Amino acid sequence: MKKKLVLVVAVILVAITACACLAGCVPNRPDKFAGAWLTSKHKAFVVGPMEFGIDGSKLQAKISDNLLVIFEEKGSDLNMYVKTGDTWTASSITVENAKNDENGQYYEKIKEVMNSDEAKETAEKLQEKFTELYEEKDGWWSLKADPTGLTGAMKVDGNEFKVKLAGVETTRMILNYKINIPSEAKAALK
Repeated sequence: MKKKLVLVVAVILVAITACACLAGCVPNRPDKFAGAWLTSKHKAFVVGPMEFGIDGSKLQAKISDNLLVIFEEKGSDLNMYVKTGDTWTASSITVENAKNDENGQYYEKIKEVMNSDEAKETAEKLQEKFTELYEEKDGWWSLKADPTGLTGAMKVDGNEFKVKLAGVETTRMILNYKINIPSEAKAALK
């Protein structure tokens, strides 16, 4: 009986520890989330119908429901998969040649924006003064100078950071973002 009790307690402690570790993976305050997002290699930025994401060596740009582009860096090659409507096309060039290719330049520019050093510096400054400038109300953080939150408010909801302006959600930042390349896209590369 004692062994069973010890086993049950051990299992409960492991479960509690695992939950605490998982809860610590995604920060619950906007400034901390932004800092984690900026240094992450698995993230997305969503504005209206557009979604830009990075998942390690893959980058995705969803421009609309009818246009999706996925870039995949594989060794010295850059594979580009484009979905227009329901049709996939694909091509591959070297990473070196991508610098002179229009589509390859888009890849570099999106990657640069998603990993901006300037944005990291801004996030660091925001973290220093966050509690001085912002207050929380009903889960949303807004400027203390604007307690209504109408000029802007932010909220961390799971692995998403949401921003609303004038009471309307406009932007989302996502942590732990995954990009899956569909088999139809891979088949188009062959």
